[in-house]
Amino acid sequence: MQLNSNMRVHIVGQIAEVYRGAEWFPIFNLFFIENYLSKHFDIEIKILDNTSSEPCYNVTPPYNSITIIHPGLSKAIIFSTFYDTRQLYNQMKSIIENFDTVIYSGHYSLDCLNLEWPGDINIIKPWLFRPLPWEIPEYNYNPKYNRLYFRGLTLDTHQWRSEVKHLEQINHEEIDVKGGYSKNYEQECRESKICLSLQGIRDMCNRDIELWSRGIPSIRPRFSSKLAVDIPDNIYIPVDFEYNNNITKSPTDPKKLAQDITATYFNNRDNNSLLKEISLNSREFYLQNFTPSKIANFTLEKIIKHFN
Repeated sequence: MQLNSNMRVHIVGQIAEVYRGAEWFPIFNLFFIENYLSKHFDIEIKILDNTSSEPCYNVTPPYNSITIIHPGLSKAIIFSTFYDTRQLYNQMKSIIENFDTVIYSGHYSLDCLNLEWPGDINIIKPWLFRPLPWEIPEYNYNPKYNRLYFRGLTLDTHQWRSEVKHLEQINHEEIDVKGGYSKNYEQECRESKICLSLQGIRDMCNRDIELWSRGIPSIRPRFSSKLAVDIPDNIYIPVDFEYNNNITKSPTDPKKLAQDITATYFNNRDNNSLLKEISLNSREFYLQNFTPSKIANFTLEKIIKHFN
């Protein structure tokens, strides 16, 4: 693909060889810059501070984002899985206002954007989602127990995953759903017949990628967010539900959702051919779209297209 003659770009974002936080972006950014972006552009890392002589660079980018600016073309492109798009806009406002900017979000939902995005909604588009863990895991679905398994954070004060408390109250040995964490989480996931995934702070959750990457069949409230690739029904078992909040997608009736999740588990638990198909489909979906190299290639294509 032919590129513009002015090849220098500026990079804004966290970059690190090793990062101990929950986000993969600092490591991914370095991987992407060294192995993909540098093959097409001369790169300058912008160190941001309040004394910058360039006011448009007075920004506070979230950790889970990277911004590439082509000053010669007055264009910028932002990739982010930061959940709060209003805050993302406010923190990056000077870049959005001073450059022809397009934003790719891993939390793309028109319902959500219509409520919280303060700028031109046409500049924000769906992206992919972070490939956790960084290393591609082995395919390791090895069910030993008939159980629906979940461990994860819940917040009663925000009615976040409020259906979990109803699932916890179900007195059945196969419904192993609890708020919190387990030190044996990965092993317990792969040994479970089916795992449960629930919305994170927004609709997508790290758990979705974790389960797909390992080929572990999952039940989940049907996705309401959109990615740059369609999320097919054959990589998980969707549960339809009504929600009363267009941002968090919290269910209108969390007790009914818990009952529907349980019924969906028992209706599918013994369908081994279906579960095997979902296992293989989800693993292939991950390999085709969510490995670091797949995300890097997709991202580079969007940058080259925007800068042409």
